[in-house]
Amino acid sequence: MFRSNGSLVLRGGRVPSGGSWGAIRELDKDLESHNVHLHDLFSFNVQNRYWNWKLESDGRFSVSSHRMAIDDSSSRFTETETKWNNIVPGKINLLLWRMRLGRLPTKPNLMKRGVMLNSDLCPLCLSAQESDEHLFVHCSTSKEVRARIHAWCPDFPFVIASVADLLGDYDVVNNASKKKVIVGALVVAYVWIIWNNRNLLVFNKRGNPLSIIVSEVISYS
Repeated sequence: MFRSNGSLVLRGGRVPSGGSWGAIRELDKDLESHNVHLHDLFSFNVQNRYWNWKLESDGRFSVSSHRMAIDDSSSRFTETETKWNNIVPGKINLLLWRMRLGRLPTKPNLMKRGVMLNSDLCPLCLSAQESDEHLFVHCSTSKEVRARIHAWCPDFPFVIASVADLLGDYDVVNNASKKKVIVGALVVAYVWIIWNNRNLLVFNKRGNPLSIIVSEVISYS
């Protein structure tokens, strides 16, 4: 349920945290920054005890209608579009969207929100402050992953200067040649696997070796 101010709470006034609820709260914060509020998109059916998605006539959630709501609200404040890809799972589209806006929960971003951490160093290389640009572009581990993928697929972007350069190959997937589709799929897989491995190191203190990361990117794409 939601408070009158729109914040998410459970029965008894408990604020949900951790797991899926934690992810929902993080998403709610990001959406609010673009003037989109989850409590405006759902209604609760008391009789049947389920949530209705207001943007579809059948009450079922759809990524396309959610994207339209985001673009419609954010267009008044930013030129950034969600650029959803229909062949990519919604959770990856969301990750790429947050990455494009610089809103991934990296260590420095979490610290800005008041989360106490022992270090803001990149979990992959432990040699520089973590950021979107560093994690996916400049990190020595990520560079080695890109080099190995590039050796397998020469069209995969190896020499890049920014996240924008990297996502440039993803953005063309919707209307592109077969080769561009393949490269775009590799970019999507690269971002997803690097982020997942980053989370393994942060939360489990143990990541995968380079060979496994590279093979996961190739197989996932």
